[in-house]
Amino acid sequence: VKGLELLLDALSMLRPRGWICQIVGMGQADYELQLKQKASRLNLGDLVHFCGPLSGEAKQRVLADADAFVLPSFSESFGIAIAEAMSWGLPVVTTTATPWQVLADQAMGWWVPPSLNELSEALFDLFQSSDSRLHLMGLRSRQYIEHRYDWMVISQKMSAIYRSLLSCS
Repeated sequence: VKGLELLLDALSMLRPRGWICQIVGMGQADYELQLKQKASRLNLGDLVHFCGPLSGEAKQRVLADADAFVLPSFSESFGIAIAEAMSWGLPVVTTTATPWQVLADQAMGWWVPPSLNELSEALFDLFQSSDSRLHLMGLRSRQYIEHRYDWMVISQKMSAIYRSLLSCS
C-alpha cells in the first residue's frame, strides 16, 4: 500500500541527476525482494538505495540530511511518517490516498493522485525546484506541525476539553 512500485517506475522515467532515493523501513521479506528486483530490472542501482529500518541517531541523520520526503501511498489513514518528515522541515510528496491535502493548499509539498503520470509530474517539479523553494516549503511544514501537533499544543487543547466537560456537570 505504500506505493513504492509506483515510485520506482516514476524514478526510472525521470532519472534525476544529483538525487538519491533512500527507501527506509521494513516490509515483508518477499515484498522487499520484489522491490529490489524491480529496481535492478529498471537499472536504478545508482539512484535507489534500500536502507532497511532506521531508528535513533541513524534515523535522525537521514531525516536531517534529506531534501524531501516521498510517500506515494495507495492507502493511509494518517501517515505519521509524513508528519514526522514535516517536523524535520522537509517538503513532502504524497498522494490523495493520504489525508494531507494541506501540503498542496499551503505550499508545503505535493498532494497528487496515486498514478504514474501525477507522481512523475510532482517528482519532476521537486527535482527542478531551487534549494530556496524547498527550504521555504520545509519551513512551512515544520511550522504547521509545531502549531498543530506539538505536545504542548495538544496538551492545551486536551486541557480545554476537560475544563469544558467539567463546567457542564
